[in-house]
Amino acid sequence: MTSQVDDHVIELLTVAENIKLTKIVKQITTRLSTSLSSKNCLEIWKCANKYGLDQLSASSLAIVAQNLHGIIAAGDFVKLEDDEIKQILVCERTDDLPEEHLCSALFSWVNHDSSRRKDSFSQLFEALKIELLPKSYLQEIAKKELVRTSTSCVSSIIDELATRIPDGRGITVVAIPSLFLRFVLILKGNVLK
Repeated sequence: MTSQVDDHVIELLTVAENIKLTKIVKQITTRLSTSLSSKNCLEIWKCANKYGLDQLSASSLAIVAQNLHGIIAAGDFVKLEDDEIKQILVCERTDDLPEEHLCSALFSWVNHDSSRRKDSFSQLFEALKIELLPKSYLQEIAKKELVRTSTSCVSSIIDELATRIPDGRGITVVAIPSLFLRFVLILKGNVLK
């Protein structure tokens, strides 16, 4: 392939897939697999998902997972669809991106188109590894409207904070009957000082 064609490999794949040129699709898929990089992994992953190219999708998602910091910094994360965000959140991530940065990116993703995306937030929040979030960050995000208005998000945060109470402390969050009261205690900082 020439360098001019290299710039249009994904377009060629689209045409070849649409007119069912299986041999060409296979050749292009091989070419894309060998040229995966941090700069093109997101675009290739989306294309592989669109055409059901499972092997290419898996290998490009692995590169996406290694480069989340750059993808978020470039502003590409907010352009993803909710099913794509979920795939990223549940995949085995090998980058050194702190979970709170990914959580912040999720809030940015929702705010980028809140009227359409706020309904997806609770489900996506559940896919985060909240056990990796610092206590202070959990308490901070518990104050955000997206979290406050979601019973499942509030419950997840409360449950996670409850696991961090040292034995013998004399207070157990799960013993407080009202979800609202437990939430208020966390917001006020009276739990887990």
